[in-house]
Amino acid sequence: MRTVLLIAALGLGVGCAKRTAKNAPPARDEGAKAQPPAASVKDKKDTTADETNLLTDLRFHKEAPADGSSIGQRPSVAPATQDERSAPAASGQPSPPVPDVAPPPRAVSRQPNPVPARPPAIAPDGGAPVRAAKIAVTTADMLEVWVFIEHRSGASGTMPTQSEIHQALTKGSSPAADRVKDGTLALTGATVRESVWAYETRARTDGGLVASQKGVETLSAAELKTRLGK
Repeated sequence: MRTVLLIAALGLGVGCAKRTAKNAPPARDEGAKAQPPAASVKDKKDTTADETNLLTDLRFHKEAPADGSSIGQRPSVAPATQDERSAPAASGQPSPPVPDVAPPPRAVSRQPNPVPARPPAIAPDGGAPVRAAKIAVTTADMLEVWVFIEHRSGASGTMPTQSEIHQALTKGSSPAADRVKDGTLALTGATVRESVWAYETRARTDGGLVASQKGVETLSAAELKTRLGK
């Protein structure tokens, strides 16, 4: 009896389970993607308004760079000059002061002390100054002067002038011409034969050679002064 009741209960339970499974709705596919809800007309208006604000809002506008480059483009950097490349890099410490370098002293050339000029010797008879004697008059020099005056005065009967005597000595290449020129031999320009014709310049103070009618002779300063009459 118990076995029959148990079998009946099991059969009733199996039938209820089949009915429940038949009437249940089909299970939803978990892999199906959820569809987004359709946008309403109001949402579309709000989106259009936001896009308009992005175009007209000044906050989203950037001013163009002053160098003419476009927004988003990196500004061009000018290459460094030679001075900038050679300049030392700036550091936090100040550079030491550069001392002023004085220019080197200018060399001063020492000028030699000027030598005072010797005063010119005074020509005899108060004539123009002549250069100091350098070469002494020899007896041969005075003899050439005496020979020319002796022959000229004897031939013409008149005494030659100083210019004529000097020209004749120069033409004959006589050293006496140089002695007359440098003032060591003085021509008196006598107009008579009895006078002194020529003498050494130093004879006026120290005595020396003298040419006259008597020939070439040596006189003292006092004798020469007497013969000259001065």
